[in-house]
Amino acid sequence: GRAVAVVEDDRATDEVGILTFKDVATRVVARGRALRDTRVRDACTPNAETAAAASTVLAGLQQMHDGRFLHLPVLDGTTVAGV
Repeated sequence: GRAVAVVEDDRATDEVGILTFKDVATRVVARGRALRDTRVRDACTPNAETAAAASTVLAGLQQMHDGRFLHLPVLDGTTVAGV
């Protein structure tokens, strides 16, 4: 599955959200909401956990395992480097 990091502007703060297919399926489609009328901020998982770009892959995998999630936004300082 794919995911998108969601930030208010070009720079991430402590509040990075994430939008996944599951979010769209459960928060938009299952509720009968129109895709074209629903804002990303209303469908995404807010305040997602993040990892620093300098973290090890093992640390990232451990964080995902412990938190029971499949996507982890990666930050390089305040810039989203990837998911």
